[in-house]
Amino acid sequence: MIARAASIAAVLLVLLAPALGRRVEAQRAPIDATASVDVQSALLGERFRLAVTVTHPSDLLVSVEPPARSATLQLIEVVPAVRTPGTPTMTTRFEYVLAAFALGDVTLPAQRVSWLNAQGETGSLQVAAPPLPVRARSADDDTTLRPLKPQAEVGGAPLWWQRYGPYALGVAAASALLAHGAYRWSTRPRHVVVAMPEIAPVDEAARARLDVLAAGNPLARGDYDGYYGTIAEVVRDHLETHFGFNARALTTAELQQRMVALGVERWQARLVSGLLDRCDGAVYARRRPDPSSADHDLTMAYEIVELSREHETAVAG
Repeated sequence: MIARAASIAAVLLVLLAPALGRRVEAQRAPIDATASVDVQSALLGERFRLAVTVTHPSDLLVSVEPPARSATLQLIEVVPAVRTPGTPTMTTRFEYVLAAFALGDVTLPAQRVSWLNAQGETGSLQVAAPPLPVRARSADDDTTLRPLKPQAEVGGAPLWWQRYGPYALGVAAASALLAHGAYRWSTRPRHVVVAMPEIAPVDEAARARLDVLAAGNPLARGDYDGYYGTIAEVVRDHLETHFGFNARALTTAELQQRMVALGVERWQARLVSGLLDRCDGAVYARRRPDPSSADHDLTMAYEIVELSREHETAVAG
């Protein structure tokens, strides 16, 4: 009886092996990403570069979210991505200039690498560089407190009134400016101050990604794929965060229907779907809009972020 059961299990394993293999292959990410820094260690406040290198098929669009600012790390600069063509794969390198403000082994944040193919399938993975040792400018074991050195005597120094005269004139000028400003303040016309709605952190994140895209100006290099692919990714991620549905997994038509079902006005939903249609056309159909139209599409992405915030404020009210 045991031998018969074992033979039946072996037959089922042989029959199911191809299907299991296809499922594992389908779940495997089509990209390979690594993260590294350009120094072995850094001084406190010293700048260094974090690089994320992605190897991917030539027809795949990839992007990396910039590192978030924290109490120990500060993002100084976002370097434009460099793409190196190859056959059948290509390499895209993303670089960020950072500064560390904590001693010891500083853990660098994991970077989210996202990809999008021509069939509309998306995915992401995270990659992190090893911890970076950050040291002080003095020796680590030097904890001795030392008195300040005495002030040096310099011969031929100016007289006291020559030293403090310019400061006295500066104080008098500053006092006059403050008095004039106080008078203008007391006689100013009174205006009603209207409290502006507070911008949520998620809106700031979307605006920051669009600011990075505008500063990098990929259209100047003819990189329409990177320009419109980034706009589409920012808009889909922002809608996913605001409305709580998987915007990356929906087609443009399905996304418009879902927004209307959630209470978004139809003209706003058509605005979003129209922008995403233009992004798909530029990335996959190789349609190249003129520079003024491309700039208008970036402005439209900013407006979509603002409209989603207004919709959230109206629902909360």
